[in-house]
Amino acid sequence: MVNPEFPEWFGRKFHNELGNMPDNEQRRIMQILTQKTKRTAIRKCLAPGGCKRKAVEGHTVPRSVLRSMTQGTTVMTFAKQPVVVEPYSPPTEQPISHTLTGYFACEKHENLFAPIEKEIPDFNNPVHLSLLAYKPLLKAMLDKQVLRVAFEAQAQEDTKSDFPAYMVHLCTMMEYGIGYYKHRAEQALGIATPHPEYDAEPDELLHRVIRVPSKRRAVAVSGWSNGLRSSVTPSPDGGTIELISQAGCTVYPLENEHVVVYHYTAGDEAGIRKSNWHLYNATGETLQRRISQDILRHCEEIVIPVEAWSDFSEEKKQAICDYFMATAPDNGLYIPDAPTVTPVEQWHAKRLRLVNLFN
Repeated sequence: MVNPEFPEWFGRKFHNELGNMPDNEQRRIMQILTQKTKRTAIRKCLAPGGCKRKAVEGHTVPRSVLRSMTQGTTVMTFAKQPVVVEPYSPPTEQPISHTLTGYFACEKHENLFAPIEKEIPDFNNPVHLSLLAYKPLLKAMLDKQVLRVAFEAQAQEDTKSDFPAYMVHLCTMMEYGIGYYKHRAEQALGIATPHPEYDAEPDELLHRVIRVPSKRRAVAVSGWSNGLRSSVTPSPDGGTIELISQAGCTVYPLENEHVVVYHYTAGDEAGIRKSNWHLYNATGETLQRRISQDILRHCEEIVIPVEAWSDFSEEKKQAICDYFMATAPDNGLYIPDAPTVTPVEQWHAKRLRLVNLFN
């Protein structure tokens, strides 16, 4: 895949059109795309080397881990849909067999994950950490491909609007960005095929492991942010913006702790350290709350045991949903310990104490 760039006029034309588009028209287009994404089925293996085998259903978090979280057969799932009218929805109760699944690898390549599927991963083993990053990268790539195919179909039907064509290009850029991190994971696993653009500069996949003490197996997460790795010119002034530095996140529940692993590349490390400053010196309940808010803001799929969700107060449930569904007042990611002054800061200070997924 070649590094895609917007034509200089493309972003300006799109933004002008979108700014003048009535809300009901935006809603109509999104409803159409919602149905198209539901009907789009991509079942090809996404492993490197052009594998032609049909993908089989797989879990981004091992099913054994999900089962260990609950005494029942269902869990509460938070999921952000790629294209819907209301992209963030409240948690729903789902069978474990249908949780965190996707068709992104064939049966042969699913065997790559045997070391972390059959036993608890060794969090000191770089290969195991790369495997934890690799499967959600495959899932993220699949989601972007489904989205692009849906917009391509809409672009052919709706020739009067530039919106679908713009989104096709944006999805292509996201595929390119996810592909970069996928390629680095494949290099770490020794299965990569050469890529002239991705290999133009040296880089490698890194991992940061944070152990969070907890009283029970409370949450599982597997996801990768929508990072773009491309230069774009979306504004009339022609200014170039580099959109990079996004991290993957895996949360693995154990008996008395949760292992949180952030995945990123060496080239993005400085940006990740800057954006995650709030995690480096925190401990105890403060660390639990900060990681919880980080997960709810940036991760697309989160699993909580039904028993744990039932134990939460209604006020805590609402606070968690507010952060996940992006309905919380926007005042940055985290509230400092200094006395609050504005109404938004007061709102955050009160609710943030409730946003703890681990206890």
